[in-house]
Amino acid sequence: MIDGRLLRLDPVGLVEIADLRDLASFHCNDMIVDHQGRAYIGNFGFDLAANKPVEPAEIVMVTPDGNARVVAENLLFPNGTVMTPDGQTLIVAETWGNRLTAFDIEPDGSLKNRRTLAKLEDVYPDGICLDAEGAIWVAAPYPGEVMRVQAGGNVTHRLKVSTKPYAGMLGGPDRRTLFVCTAGSSNSDEVRANPNGDIDLRNLIRGTALEVSDPPVAENLTPETDCSYSTGIITPGDRSLRRLSGSARADYWPKAGLPSSHLRRVRGYLFP
Repeated sequence: MIDGRLLRLDPVGLVEIADLRDLASFHCNDMIVDHQGRAYIGNFGFDLAANKPVEPAEIVMVTPDGNARVVAENLLFPNGTVMTPDGQTLIVAETWGNRLTAFDIEPDGSLKNRRTLAKLEDVYPDGICLDAEGAIWVAAPYPGEVMRVQAGGNVTHRLKVSTKPYAGMLGGPDRRTLFVCTAGSSNSDEVRANPNGDIDLRNLIRGTALEVSDPPVAENLTPETDCSYSTGIITPGDRSLRRLSGSARADYWPKAGLPSSHLRRVRGYLFP
């Protein structure tokens, strides 16, 4: 990020693939890799931490053999990026442009036919992910919510989180659990002083986000798996919902409906 290098984790360790300092205007940011191994990397464009004026930035494409070139310019903080399943369209969140921008992907990896997919008034989009219906889940630290946005800008769902959302990804056995990375700030000094980052979980039923606010705590338990957590039982329709928070050993997660590879600290909602 700060050193402007693209690294790949190989069996032998981290290997530098490309030095981007001559191509990226400022710190490198979010990235997506296509089926051919080409990486598309955005950058800040300006020194955000020092409150410098907003400057346009680029998307740099790097091929697996390390060749790098600029494939899009004049973007306002290209941030979270997704690619459609057919590999034909790249969509990027322009944080300071308050919009989602789409490009056609040419056979050589170039980006063409730039267009605004959705204009987001007073919304600063950060990380994004794509759902099965082609809508974009947008993590927006300002105004502090996750929203589901369709092409054209129609917002179908809004979810509040505990602090500020910075990224989200759909996962779980049926790909209906939304994992949201949250924190109180993106400022490095503030984060070091108050490390309150979390992963919030939201379960999506038939494309509908179920929003639950502060369920009552039913009991405090410490199971044999050393998972200390609080459990609130409520019943939306005929489905019971559990609210979990705390930490656990990896062998707890299968009992909670999560694979053991998931992070060990969770706060959010999931169906049992």
